Amino acid sequence: MKEITVDIRFISPCLGATRDPDDEGPVRFDKVGGDVMFPPSAWRKVLEKAAAGIGMPTAFVADIRIDPRVYRKPGTYRRYYTQDEYTIHEAYLPGECISLCVLLPDNVSEDLLLRLLDNVGRFWGMSPYGWKRHGFGRFEILSPIQES
Repeated sequence: MKEITVDIRFISPCLGATRDPDDEGPVRFDKVGGDVMFPPSAWRKVLEKAAAGIGMPTAFVADIRIDPRVYRKPGTYRRYYTQDEYTIHEAYLPGECISLCVLLPDNVSEDLLLRLLDNVGRFWGMSPYGWKRHGFGRFEILSPIQES
């Protein structure tokens, strides 16, 4: 296995989707120790969709691990229902960049990982809220892979 880092830039808002029942503030990302968390199950789901999208068995991506922590503070985004009604979400806005730390199994090449992540970014997105129906969390890959 090899640990690598891939930098991505959001091209659509990436919205938080959890809320404390008594919280009057924005809809939030999951957090641990102050860091934003993208659930590993969500990464697995979109990687499986990406694998299927390029004609690869989904079991092939089962051992790819992406660190769920995002070490960047989110901003906010207003998601409108009508012209005057909206919900405020914590969000990474278009143009914001984050780094993904990936543990890559020996049977998955760096080129294949980039192809999978490109597919996720263009067609599925990675957003705790609204990636399926609303296109939130779409991204592009910024940098070649760097070994961590």
